[in-house]
Amino acid sequence: MGKEVTVTIAIVTEKELAMVRRKKALFAVVLSVTALVLLALFGLQDQVRALVDGGSPGPGLKIQITKVEVGGDRRPVVTFKISDDKGVGLQISDLDGTPRFTIARIDQDATTGLTQYVNYIVGTVAGRPFTFKGETKQPLLASVTQPLSAMDQGGVFVGLGNGVHTYTFNNALPDDFPRNASHAVGGQATRDTRKWAGNDVFYFVPAGGPLPLTREIVKTENCNRCHDPLALHGGSRRDTRLCVLCHTPQNVDPESGNTPDFKVMIHKIHRGENLPSVKEGKPYFIVGNAQNVFDFSDIAWPQDVRNCTTCHTGAAQSDNWKNAPNAAACTACHDKVNPLTGQNHGGGVQTNATCKNCHTSTMVKEFDLSIPGAHLLPTRSQQLRGIEFTLMNVSNTKPGQNPTVQFHIQDKAGNFIAPSEMTRFALLLAGPTTDYQERWQEVVTTAVSLGGGHYSYTFTQKIPESASGTYAVGVEGYLEQTIQGPRGQPLAVRDAGFNKVIYAAVTDAIPMPRKAIVKRENCNQCHESLGDPAGISLHGGSRRNTEYCVLCHNPNRTDEAARPEGQMPPVSVQYKRLIHRIHTGEEGEEPFIVYGAGGRAFDFSEVRFPGDRRNCEKCHIPGSQLINYMQVGAKPTVITQKGKVLETIPPIQAACLACHDNKAAKGHAFLQTTPQMVETCAVCHKEGREFAVSKAHAR
Repeated sequence: MGKEVTVTIAIVTEKELAMVRRKKALFAVVLSVTALVLLALFGLQDQVRALVDGGSPGPGLKIQITKVEVGGDRRPVVTFKISDDKGVGLQISDLDGTPRFTIARIDQDATTGLTQYVNYIVGTVAGRPFTFKGETKQPLLASVTQPLSAMDQGGVFVGLGNGVHTYTFNNALPDDFPRNASHAVGGQATRDTRKWAGNDVFYFVPAGGPLPLTREIVKTENCNRCHDPLALHGGSRRDTRLCVLCHTPQNVDPESGNTPDFKVMIHKIHRGENLPSVKEGKPYFIVGNAQNVFDFSDIAWPQDVRNCTTCHTGAAQSDNWKNAPNAAACTACHDKVNPLTGQNHGGGVQTNATCKNCHTSTMVKEFDLSIPGAHLLPTRSQQLRGIEFTLMNVSNTKPGQNPTVQFHIQDKAGNFIAPSEMTRFALLLAGPTTDYQERWQEVVTTAVSLGGGHYSYTFTQKIPESASGTYAVGVEGYLEQTIQGPRGQPLAVRDAGFNKVIYAAVTDAIPMPRKAIVKRENCNQCHESLGDPAGISLHGGSRRNTEYCVLCHNPNRTDEAARPEGQMPPVSVQYKRLIHRIHTGEEGEEPFIVYGAGGRAFDFSEVRFPGDRRNCEKCHIPGSQLINYMQVGAKPTVITQKGKVLETIPPIQAACLACHDNKAAKGHAFLQTTPQMVETCAVCHKEGREFAVSKAHAR
C-alpha cells in the first residue's frame, strides 16, 4: 500500500536570498575573527598563520620584489613577498632579522657608451688598523665614501598578509635624482640562522615606462658551476645581480686601497697567484667585516684565465668582455699595465674611448690585438692539425697472450696520421676492471700497417696467467707543432689527442667496463676542459679523460718513483684518494704533497675548493658515493716503499679518510675494522641507517 506524502514549497524572493547570504558571510567572519583572537591569546601563532596565510611555514626562503614606487618624499617604497619553498607566506618575525634593501641607478658615459651602477645608499667609512700575516698594519686611507654593505637602515615595514609586506626607505633619494633612468632595488633576507637565504632584484624607471638601459654581464648560474652555491657575506648574498649594486666603482677598501668594484675584484680574485703584481711579491687582499683580511694571492683558478666565456655567457651583455673594453676591467688581470698613463702599454697613453681602435671585438687573425685574438689559447688554434685517436679492436686477450690492438690516428680534416709521425704515441694495458691492480704502458715506435690508414700493435707484455675478468686498453699521445703565434712569432704547441679506452674480455663472457663513478663533464664544470691546458694541464696536457686516468691511478700506485730519496715515505696517488684529498685542500688537517716528473713537488695543502664538499654528486654519478656502491669489487689501497708494504687501507676508508683526515676520524675507522680487514662501515653508514652517507653529507 502506498503512503500519502505532503510537500510544502517555500517561495523565496531574490532579495530575501541575498539577505540570508549576507548573514551567513557575516557569521563566518565573526567566527573566524573570534577563532584568531582566541588562538593568539593562547600563543598559538602557527595556528593563526594556518588560517591567515594558508599553513605553517616549511623549509626554505624566497623573497620576491613585485613593485617599487618613489613618491614626492623621494623615499622608495618596496612591495615584496617572503615565503617558504612551497609559497607559504612568512612574517618578518620568521627571519633572522629584517630584510635589507639597497637602490642604485645605471649611468652611461656619453663618450664611451660604458655603463655602471651608482648606489644611493652611501656613507663614510674610516680606515682602521688591521693584522696581516701576524703584523699590525695601518690603513692606506683615512676614510672613504662607499656603498654601505648594511644597506638602508631604519625604514618602515608594513605587513599586508599572506607574506606580502612593504618597506619604506629611511634614506631619501637626492633632489635631482634622474627619474627617467633605469634603477634597481636589491633585497636580501635570511632565515634559521642563515640556513636559508633569499635575494631578489627589481628593475624599474621611477617616472614609469620601459628601461632605457640594462646591465647584466654575468649570471649567477655561471658562478655556481664552481661555487655551488655562491654565498658571500656570511652566506646572505647569493645573486650577482645583487652583488653589483654595492660593488660599484664607488667602492674602495680604505685599509688596502684596493677597489671591491665587481669587475675589478672578481678578475683579480680569479687570477690570484698568477697576477703579475703578486708574482712580483705584492699580495692582493681586501679587508672585510670585523677587520678580517681576505688574501687572494694564493688563489689558483682551475682553468686558464683566458677562458672569458666561462663566466661571460648567457647574460644580456655577456659579450661586454669583448665589446666594451675598459681600463678598469682589463688592468684587473693585466695589473702591471696602465693604458691611461701608458705604463707598459705598447699603444702608449689611451683612454677608454680609444681602446676599441686596436682591441676590436672581432678576431681577424689568430693572436691579433683583438680581444678574442689576445685571449686565444694556443691549444685552441685552428692552425693545429687536431689529433683524434680511434681504438678499433683488441684481440689475443686470454691469459698468457700478447694483446693486439687495431687503431688509427686522424687529424680534424679526416687525414690519417702514421704512428711514426707522432712526437709521442703510447698504448696502455690495465686490469682487471673490477678495480685496476696492474698496468703496463708501451711507447709505440713501430706498428704494422693494415692499409687505409689503419695499424695494429702487439704488446710485448703478456696478460698474466692469473688474470681474470676484463682488461682495458687506453691510448695517449701528441704531436709537437709550431704555429704562428702573437706578433707573428713561432709558437710551439703540444697537440694532444683525447684519450680513448676500449675493453677486452679475458675470462668474462663479454667485456665488462669499470663501474662508473665520475663523469668528465662534472669535472669540466670547474675545469673547463680537464687535462687540456685550457682547463688544468695534466701530464703536459696529454691525459684528459677520467676513464683513462684510473688505469694508472690504481690502488697500488704511489709517487715513490718521482720522490727524492730524502722525501720519503711515498703517498698513494690512487684516483679516489688523490682527487678527494686535492679538493679537500686547506680544509685537511695533514699536508698533502705529491711528487711528479723530475722530482717536482705539488703541494695541494693550500687548495681552496670553491664549492661545498658535502655535495658529492657535484663530481659523482648519483649514488656512486654510497657505501653499498663503494664496496662492489673495490680493492684495498696499498702503499709500498722499495717493495715493502708500509700501509694497507681498506677500500671504503681509502675514500672517506681522504677528506676526513683528522685523527679522530682515522681512529673511528680503525676501531670499526676487524683484524681481518673487514670494514663494518655499512652498519651505521649505509642507506636507511641513522648515519647514512646521504644524511651525513646533507647540506
